[in-house]
Amino acid sequence: MNYKDKIRKLLALSKSSNENEAKAALLKARALMAEHKITEQEVFSECRSTIVRKTTKYSCSNRRDPWMSILANVIASHYCCRSYGAVEAGAQTRTIGFIGLPDDFDLCVMVFEYAVDSVRSAFKRFKKEFSMLSTKELRKIENGYAFGFIAGLNEAFKKQDEEYQDYALVLVTPREVEKEIEGMKVKQHNLNGRISTAKYNEGVEDGRNFRPDRRISPTV
Repeated sequence: MNYKDKIRKLLALSKSSNENEAKAALLKARALMAEHKITEQEVFSECRSTIVRKTTKYSCSNRRDPWMSILANVIASHYCCRSYGAVEAGAQTRTIGFIGLPDDFDLCVMVFEYAVDSVRSAFKRFKKEFSMLSTKELRKIENGYAFGFIAGLNEAFKKQDEEYQDYALVLVTPREVEKEIEGMKVKQHNLNGRISTAKYNEGVEDGRNFRPDRRISPTV
């Protein structure tokens, strides 16, 4: 692995929500950039032309898992990517996809899949806990938890972004990714229906404590 690849991987790890791991990776990346007298722009210059645009295995609609597209957007924004929904003509279901540079894309998808698994794990528990409720009522509880989880996760991300200001590194979505998105039709979806607040606060707390680094290898 050459030093540019190592710096790119360290910068990817610096987006981890684990504060100690993120700061350690960032400081190590900056030290390597100083040692080789190279800027972040030069580090990524070789792969700027390679934009990954790919859908995941997850799909949703306004009625089924409406929270999923919002979760994708929150995570994508933090990992220098953009999310989108691929919809076939006449279909109501959209498949979640992401656009980003290779390293950013891989990390973004990994964190998104882990977050979805975490939310759905709570859903399985709710089905046992509220087995007496109708499907409609159970869905309200699930959506309440999921939207709470997203709110808590977004809060944690914003807190981390504020801390990064002290490290003179601003993580922004590359212009190449923005151009790719501009060339696509981005349709906004409004959430219809009500959600229950019964599990919202629990979701907020779990979102704040979500640790994607549990699935991200610390080795580079």
